Amino acid sequence: MFKRLLALATMAAIIFGGLVASPMAANASNEPGDASLSNLYLRAVTNAWWGENSGQSMAPNFSSEQSYYEAFSTFESIRIHATVASEGATISVTGGDVSNESLPSGGDLLVNFPAQANNLVTITVTASDQTSSKVYKINMSNVVMPQPELVSIAPTVFSTAGGDSGVAFVRHAFHPSFNCQTNVYAKYKYKNSRGESRISQEFLVDEQLAPDANGISKIILSSRGIVEAFRDTTVTSDVLLENECGLVDSLTTAWVWKGSQNSVPNVLTYFNP
Repeated sequence: MFKRLLALATMAAIIFGGLVASPMAANASNEPGDASLSNLYLRAVTNAWWGENSGQSMAPNFSSEQSYYEAFSTFESIRIHATVASEGATISVTGGDVSNESLPSGGDLLVNFPAQANNLVTITVTASDQTSSKVYKINMSNVVMPQPELVSIAPTVFSTAGGDSGVAFVRHAFHPSFNCQTNVYAKYKYKNSRGESRISQEFLVDEQLAPDANGISKIILSSRGIVEAFRDTTVTSDVLLENECGLVDSLTTAWVWKGSQNSVPNVLTYFNP
């Protein structure tokens, strides 16, 4: 809840303080084999000016080296803005209702998407030498949040006392930003001192790395222990994955939280040391 309030306060300060601006691109170079972008960002198509910026989110923040991005919008129409790093390079876009559509460097392209998760967009940059090329991908989800998918996790045995660490690989995870994030929990059942069955969960995320070219993020896990379960010899735990974003709603233009969850049963085992 604190993270959500902080994100809301940050967004309000940016919007109403007039600080929202398009990312700045560096001046184009003259490298004939350079097929990279110097700038890439999205804008939602809406009559409400504040919704253009806060009606969508793309993560992680753009860098020329980062080739894969996860994006979500409460709107179905998005303008894709892109700028090449080297003069003479060209950009083409495929995704939504466009196929191999040219995008002028420094300009934008209107793309309409169905109201569903995982609308893949490929942005192909061809260098001026007509030989080198690079592909950027945006997994664009519109109206419907993408569901995070657990690819693998290790180790799968933790101590109830805490102090253990691990690694999870997750597809369709949002690299942390001021309005989107992905959470990983251990969700387990236990009996309290009166023998009553209860459910609790432990937050496991310590650090999250940017996704690789296939959209898989490495998440460093840290277990702080599950004191509620100390009466049980072992505890079997589900892994609960959660995506959440705070955005401007396309219908009401009010600030809303959108989320999706994916529970993978019986993944972890906690033992009493």
